[in-house]
Amino acid sequence: MIIFDGKLIMFTEVDKNTEFPLAYIEKGTIINPHNFLSGAPGCVSVKCMTSVTYYYLSYKIMRNLAMIYPTLKAKLYEASKKSKYHKMHDTLKLDY
Repeated sequence: MIIFDGKLIMFTEVDKNTEFPLAYIEKGTIINPHNFLSGAPGCVSVKCMTSVTYYYLSYKIMRNLAMIYPTLKAKLYEASKKSKYHKMHDTLKLDY
């Protein structure tokens, strides 16, 4: 996901209903839920602080692009070996 416009806050919940901010996300930020959340034992959520426009490519589309670009194919292969959830592509969604 690429944030085209707007502001978000990424947070986790601690101590029953206390939100702990992890990052403030703004225009130009790239979010990769497979890599970012793969090692997280808890839940990470994102809230919009303003109206947000974002673009994303699903893993399926990235895989199709990799057929054309060998460098991308190699990087996706390496990332999938490292990912705890490598068999769950397109199932990890950030909660907006």
